[in-house]
Amino acid sequence: PSKWTARKVAQRLMPDLSTQACTECGGKNRLQRHHPDYAKPAEFVVLCQACHIRVNALKRWRLGEVGRL
Repeated sequence: PSKWTARKVAQRLMPDLSTQACTECGGKNRLQRHHPDYAKPAEFVVLCQACHIRVNALKRWRLGEVGRL
């Protein structure tokens, strides 16, 4: 599945994030759905925008796509 497909599946499964909290920091603002693996579109975690950026940067760093954080 593509990134777009994974997003649509997640939106259908959890359309309202207003009652959720970031699984990393507990924040309740600017929440987003994060897919660790797009091949599993029903598996996602809720992250605030700041944690989502940090998680993605760490993933890129671990994969060697960036020199440092």
